[in-house]
This record gives sequence, C-alpha cells and structure tokens, in this order.
Amino acid sequence: MEVWLRRKEDEFDAQMSLVKAFHLPISDIGRTKAQLSAKILGAVQREHNDEFEIEFPPSLRIEKYTEVLNWYKNPLNRDYSKTLELDVAGVPHVFAWGGLHGAIPKYHGEGWFVNVDVASYYPSLMLVYKWLSRNVHDPSKYAEIYHTRLKLKAEKNPMQQPYKIVLNSTYGAMKDKHNAMYDPRQANNVCVGGQLLLLDLIERLEDHCEIIQSNTDGILVKLRRYEDFEMLDDLCWEWEQRTGMRLEFDEFQKVYQKDVNNYIIIPSGPLRDEKGKPRWKCKGAYVKKLSDLDYDLPIVNRAIVNYFLHGISPETTIMECSNLRDFQKVVKVSSKYKYALYSPVVTEAKIRDEKGRSKKITRFSGGEVQTDKTFRVFASKEQSKGGIFKVSGKIVKGREKNPEKFGNTPDHCFFINDDVTNLPIPDELDKQYYIDVAWDRLKDFGVER
Repeated sequence: MEVWLRRKEDEFDAQMSLVKAFHLPISDIGRTKAQLSAKILGAVQREHNDEFEIEFPPSLRIEKYTEVLNWYKNPLNRDYSKTLELDVAGVPHVFAWGGLHGAIPKYHGEGWFVNVDVASYYPSLMLVYKWLSRNVHDPSKYAEIYHTRLKLKAEKNPMQQPYKIVLNSTYGAMKDKHNAMYDPRQANNVCVGGQLLLLDLIERLEDHCEIIQSNTDGILVKLRRYEDFEMLDDLCWEWEQRTGMRLEFDEFQKVYQKDVNNYIIIPSGPLRDEKGKPRWKCKGAYVKKLSDLDYDLPIVNRAIVNYFLHGISPETTIMECSNLRDFQKVVKVSSKYKYALYSPVVTEAKIRDEKGRSKKITRFSGGEVQTDKTFRVFASKEQSKGGIFKVSGKIVKGREKNPEKFGNTPDHCFFINDDVTNLPIPDELDKQYYIDVAWDRLKDFGVER
C-alpha cells in the first residue's frame, strides 16, 4: 500500500504541474500525462493509413552501412517483431522499429572515454524534420514549449519540469491508439530517422576512435589518445551543422559493461559534484540506484558498485554490513498463482513414458503453504531449510503442475514479512551466498574472481 501511495503521489505531482503551468481546469487532474500533453498541444484525433510509409532525413549520409537503409525500405520488414542484427564498427548492433542498441559484451576498460549524447533527441527530430503528430493543428505550440524548456533548463529553473513532460510524452502518445496525438507513421519517422542519423555519426567516427556502445540517443567512444578529442569535436560539429541536432559531451575514465542495458561508466577526479550528486553514469538492475520503492538485494548492488568505484572487494562490503534489510530479496505471488510453498522436499526420479523411454522428473512433497502474497526472503546457512516456490495448481497432462521456484532466490532460505528495519542480523544468514551472487554478476561484466 505504501509503495502504491508513493507512486500515486509522484504521478499526481506530475499531473498537477501540467495543470498549473498550462492553466488547465482542475478537473483534468484525472487525465494521464500523455492525455494532458495532447490537450495542451490542441491535438484532434484523425485517421491515418500510412504507418510504414516512412521518410528518411534529407540530411542523412549513409555510405558504408547501406544494408540498414535497404532493410527499412523492404516492405517485407514492415513488422514490429522483425529486427536486423549487424556488426557496426566491430560492435554487434540491433536495428528495429523501437530503437538502436549496440554494445561490446562483457567489456571493461580504462582510458579516454567520451559519451556523445544528442540533446533532447526525439523532440528535436520532431521540430527539425516536421515529424510531430499531424493531429496537432499548430506545431508552433510545440516549438514554443521546446524553447521555453531550454531557457528554463539553462536557468536551472525547476519550472522546466512540466515543459519537459510535454516534450517527452509526445513520442509515446503518437504510438497510442487511444491518444489524440496517435500518428504511428510520424512516430516511426522519429524512431527510425533517429537510428539512421546515429549510424551516420558512427560512420564519421569509427575510423578515429573505438565504438564501445550505442543506444537510442547517444554513442560511447574510446579515444586512442586524449589529443584526438579535438578531431572528434570537429567531426561531431559537421554532423550537427548538417542534421540540425545538438550534441553534448561527457568525459569518463573507466567503463564496465555487461551489455547495452547494463553498465557503469566512471569519470576521472571526484565521484560526486559540489552538491553531492554522483558524476558516474549507470544503467541496469545490477548497478542501479535503489530507492524505498525498489529495494531488492541492495547489498549485492552496493558490493558491485563499490568494486567498480573504489576497488573494494564484494567480501568486504558484504561481511561488514550489519543491516538485515540490505540482504532482502522481495518476491510476490502474482494473480497467476494460488499460493506460495515454503521448504518442500524436492527429489529427482527416473520413470518411463508411454513409449518406454526413460526420463527424469522432479517431485515435490510436504512444505508449508503460505497465504501471504509478498515475502522478504533471506539466504540461510541451515541446509534443513528449503527454498520458496509459487504454486499455480494447474493440471497438465492429468497431473498438477510442479511448483516453480521464485527467481533469484536461494535454495535454502528463511523469510520475514514484518518490518525488518531494526532487526539484528541472525546467525543463520548466509553471507557467503550474497558474495557468490555478487561475483557471478561481476563475471557478466568480464571481471574474473
């Protein structure tokens, strides 16, 4: 309930900021951010039948990776489930209808890294190439909001937030059939055009630096030497002038990368700015910053981040922690399942099927039925204690389907469903389990134990 209320409060604050900034009636507070954005822009729903009739940016200059252009031109690929996998600059990439993704897997390195991001990419594409929803009668309103936001952002004025919400809600609204801005062709123009312009930039850069990763709105590169930054800047400036986009640069010293969705990049010098805000960038479940609303295996996250940032071993971080809550794994019984089952006896047996072939089956017996829906699970040293499972009760081929183990939970565990904030760590907590999990995750980043 507390989590729901917190999220509801955040959503309400965002909606209220839109109502106030754009002088909407208070009765609009029940609308979503995308619905409010459509109303602010004066969108009127229209029928469109040209979803895949996309256009490429006229400024585009693709000379090497023409296979990508041909893929998007091919009518057989007009399907959101289809993707193109291609090595670009020696990095495996995936091109699709939802964004560009590419990264060197299990990569870690040190040197001169530059993160090249396109500022306000999708809104800029909508303005420069006139790819805003055609349901918006007066696109100048969007341009006005865009420039107002830039001005407020430069002033570090918090009033920029509602303007940012409108700008960032527009792309998703163009893909929503129930929104007045629904215009999938324009959304596809933005997404595909954005990917191709980034590919264009990669073509300009790949002979002069190493491409580490690319994503929807940016590229991470490694310079061969620091003096090459001036050349990088010149190449990027030419691209900016030609495309009408604006690039922002951040310099980093170290990169640890599992894949395009899981990484941490670390700057040289202080790790925090003068206001205490982290200067490193991270993405992914293993290294993300946790909150009260998302506090799952925090000790493992902290151990990994401490290793990357400070060179502290996972053993040190985990063994020195005395906060029980930091070791919790939170699991929930969804509506697909009837109940949870704790510590059943699990055995393996060999049987013969109807054709006489030998096969191995898993059998469950005993265990404690749990009526709660949410569990704080902890690893236990006591081998007599089993795992925690979810039971669907479904009948498959005449017999009840086996219980399923909750993902990423230990084979031996205990659980506490009350508040654990001030509880001492019991002797049975198996800290070695968390150390092993941390090292397993570090291995995914290419770090060996």
